[in-house]
Amino acid sequence: MTTISIRAVGDIMLGDGPISLGFGVNSLIKSKGSQYLFRNVKKHLRNADLVFGNLESPLSDNDSKRTFNSKIMIGVNDSVKGLNISGFNIMSLSNNHILQHGIEIAKNTQEILNKHCIDTVGFSSNIFNSHEKIVRKKGMTLAFLAYCLVPDVTGFSYTKNIEKIKSNIALLSQSSDHVIVSLHWGDEYIFYPTMQQISIAHGFIDSGASIILGHHPHIFQPIESYKGGLIAYSLGNFIFDFTFLQNTRYTAILNIILEPNGIKDFSLTPFYIDDEYSPVYKYELKRHFEDLNLHYECLRSTSYVQYQKRYDHSLDKVKKINEIKRFHHVFSHITDYEPLYLIHLSKNYLRKLI
Repeated sequence: MTTISIRAVGDIMLGDGPISLGFGVNSLIKSKGSQYLFRNVKKHLRNADLVFGNLESPLSDNDSKRTFNSKIMIGVNDSVKGLNISGFNIMSLSNNHILQHGIEIAKNTQEILNKHCIDTVGFSSNIFNSHEKIVRKKGMTLAFLAYCLVPDVTGFSYTKNIEKIKSNIALLSQSSDHVIVSLHWGDEYIFYPTMQQISIAHGFIDSGASIILGHHPHIFQPIESYKGGLIAYSLGNFIFDFTFLQNTRYTAILNIILEPNGIKDFSLTPFYIDDEYSPVYKYELKRHFEDLNLHYECLRSTSYVQYQKRYDHSLDKVKKINEIKRFHHVFSHITDYEPLYLIHLSKNYLRKLI
């Protein structure tokens, strides 16, 4: 029977993060090239029929603006080469950063990807056509859908209409072998989805989706099998300069084998994001992902109230811890920042305290 192999990964951010300006991902690309970032992982990706990821930063060579905000979370056009040589051929642009530098740069990002044979879903100059992409491979029809559920003005296809998404899934499932839904959603830096996310994901599978691919939390979350479908609540970071947060370094490639009538198999290939923001294969992390799923199953066996109580406690705890780690990161790199940008960061931090 004909099968299609899919490799899916998490957030790929090819710019410098807000507190890594001058020594983040984009700075490394400018010195070593984007291929360098993917040197350890491309052999695990490019042999698949479809390689999917979420591009968390727009791309542009237009550096006419000189403000600090114009320099963060944006990569250069040449960054696409690393994606291309690694086999990426479809990417979601439906996230809360695609419009961070304006609609024209978002359009440029899509054009650059398309010129390098990378299809996009979740962005279009016509918002009504932005959510879906039909891909035909080996006699199978796959319908990709992408939505941003994070309410941010810099997100392009933000929606809170869950019923409309269900209707779109149901409609496409009638003419496709599989519907694959990319969701930018959830709380950041926590290992588990909310009860609301679980309900939404189950509803999408019930409506006809085969696979849910989640992004945004920067943390790898559980993989759940549900009624023949597969739910990856969050695939975490894949290329990112948030390495000062240890838990964001644990990542994986989700390997899926599709048959016309269902999912034949799936597995994880574990990676660790090193100090140069590059994923490195790490077999020892296999246990981490197994324990993550076991813990999730235990939590799911508790009541709604108990689950939500533990979730809220974990979220509050991680926010406090990460704030300390961010401050430590800035302090430890104090000599790496431009003096004016350091003043800019200090003002922003003080503004939060007031």
